[in-house]
Amino acid sequence: MNLKIELIEQKAQPVLTIRTRTSLAELSKTIGETYGEIMQYLTELREQPADAPYTAYYNLDMNDL
Repeated sequence: MNLKIELIEQKAQPVLTIRTRTSLAELSKTIGETYGEIMQYLTELREQPADAPYTAYYNLDMNDL
């Protein structure tokens, strides 16, 4: 299997974040809850998301992501 990997530079844009910790078992629930909080805040500001949401991982400990 040949995969093509590309590095694409994009313009900087503001980001709303919530940094939290969770286990792999709770990851889906935690992402849903925090995304909901961000969307609620954007609604209060009468704003819309500029792009798709993303999740950043700061370690690979599956019990403490």
